[in-house]
Amino acid sequence: MKRICRINQQGFSLIEVLIALAVLAFALTALMNTAGSAARNTAHLQEKTFAHWAAMNKMAELRLTKAFPKIGIKEGKSKMVGREWRWEVKTQETPEKSMRRVDVRVRRLDDPKDTSLALVTGFLSKQ
Repeated sequence: MKRICRINQQGFSLIEVLIALAVLAFALTALMNTAGSAARNTAHLQEKTFAHWAAMNKMAELRLTKAFPKIGIKEGKSKMVGREWRWEVKTQETPEKSMRRVDVRVRRLDDPKDTSLALVTGFLSKQ
């Protein structure tokens, strides 16, 4: 008569532990990629917000001068929130002769790609 010896297994086998670690590694990698992407997006949105503020400030300056703008393009620099910005003001005619369309475009001064971060359009009239 043969006796079957049963051994109570306790714990996990080596292969089970390795598979669990592999699944955990993939999950943590995905989590880290997502966190990095969220941080980059937050920084980019902050840049765009600051650029929009700089464009709105330039538009407010133009409105406060109360001078009827000449048609053409002007460029300049300004500093805001500790950063240097380059702005471009493009003034165009409108069908209404007493009004001008003004586009203010803002870029980072140190951006090698020269990417426009904000564009604000307004209309100025003769006073």
